[in-house]
Amino acid sequence: MKSIKQRLALSLLLFSSLLTSIVSAADLSVEIDNLKSGEGNVRVGLFNTAADFPKKPLRGESVAAKQGVVTVVFKDLPPGTYAVSAFQDVNDNKKLDTNAVGKPTEPHGFSRNARRMFGPPSFDDAAFRLQEGTNTIKLELK
Repeated sequence: MKSIKQRLALSLLLFSSLLTSIVSAADLSVEIDNLKSGEGNVRVGLFNTAADFPKKPLRGESVAAKQGVVTVVFKDLPPGTYAVSAFQDVNDNKKLDTNAVGKPTEPHGFSRNARRMFGPPSFDDAAFRLQEGTNTIKLELK
């Protein structure tokens, strides 16, 4: 029969490993390149399912546009598979403007610089693996 000290030590060990798995989090830094102007804001959506990509982000962030590169950070994410979409909301109307046939008229891009000829890329084309700790991805607006 185990002593109370042994049971307590085992309980603390189990609790510690459970707590470690719960609090293991990741931060994602998204560097968005190729901004031609400082007009409007850059809006970034973070997705963790193909069903929601690229319409319903898990989280969204916005930062003032500036020519060159801007960075958006998502903090305290569970490690896993994600995809990112971004666009420069030049007129700041909080949506990606498109022409009559649905082609975007504002600069936009996706993680892994994924592209499709017609419509947005698939989640799998844009997906990347987020590891515990600090992660950085880069994407370019077109």
